[in-house]
Amino acid sequence: MRTSIFLLLCFFCASSSLSFAQSDDNSDSTRRASPWSKQASLGLNFSQVTLSNWAGGGQSSISITGLASINIKRETERSSWQNSLDLAYGQARQGGSERPFRKTDDQIILKSNYSRYLFGSRHWKFNANLDLRTQFDQGFRYEKDPLGNEQEVLISRFMAPGYLNTALGISYKTDGFSASLSPLSSKFTFVLDDTLSQQGAYGVEAGKKVRAQAAGISLQLNADYEIMENLRLKSSFLAFSEYKDQFQEIDVFWENQLIFKVNKLFNATVTTNLIYDEDVELKRDDGTIGPATQFKSAINIGVLYTLPITR
Repeated sequence: MRTSIFLLLCFFCASSSLSFAQSDDNSDSTRRASPWSKQASLGLNFSQVTLSNWAGGGQSSISITGLASINIKRETERSSWQNSLDLAYGQARQGGSERPFRKTDDQIILKSNYSRYLFGSRHWKFNANLDLRTQFDQGFRYEKDPLGNEQEVLISRFMAPGYLNTALGISYKTDGFSASLSPLSSKFTFVLDDTLSQQGAYGVEAGKKVRAQAAGISLQLNADYEIMENLRLKSSFLAFSEYKDQFQEIDVFWENQLIFKVNKLFNATVTTNLIYDEDVELKRDDGTIGPATQFKSAINIGVLYTLPITR
């Protein structure tokens, strides 16, 4: 079901961008006058290893990951409004057809930023930010029962968790880099699953489905640089702390992406995601329970088609 939703959203991204392009191509004067610009990209990464009577041992494997991104921006002389939607979903199977597929990647990130230029400068801005993050599908932890049989334990699903960050503040922007300090910030954590809610997962009080941290401060850093020809680095860092904690607890979201462009259609990406949330208790790799730094990295080689920017 979640896979179907992802594919529909991918189609929506592509069709939306194409419709924008068609409407903008009505005349040159309309295109020049429009304050809107839009861009969408769709990607597919696939890998397969097949072994038959292989003396060296090993297991056959297959994996597939779909990516979609859409960016819409409205810019005038006094303000700008940027919106982005980034989607990813992947599954892999290790072994023969009797083995199940398991999720390897899953994210929904929606961002919206409204900026009003200050002091007659294009660098200083008043900012209003919204950042929503969740996932499509169920997530499981795999562990052994007393008999040694593997069992799966549900630990996440759509909007469990879901994170909504809002912020009002001041930002400074130069080519490829921006920094925002928001003294009026809030963070909402959602656990919209009855079972996980009863467990008090992700720092939400047991039996509740939302935790509101309404008074806090946040710092956001964004970078987008072309390091060299056909090599681009994108980085996004977000830190939040409640005033009542006196900065003793700081939640962090940090994503990095290194993009190697082979040609117009093929590319390779290296991505990393780091999350730290003091209120989220995890079963660590050493078997203990408590907050921990969550880290994910992925290397993908595949097809990425970017629809032209339209205005």
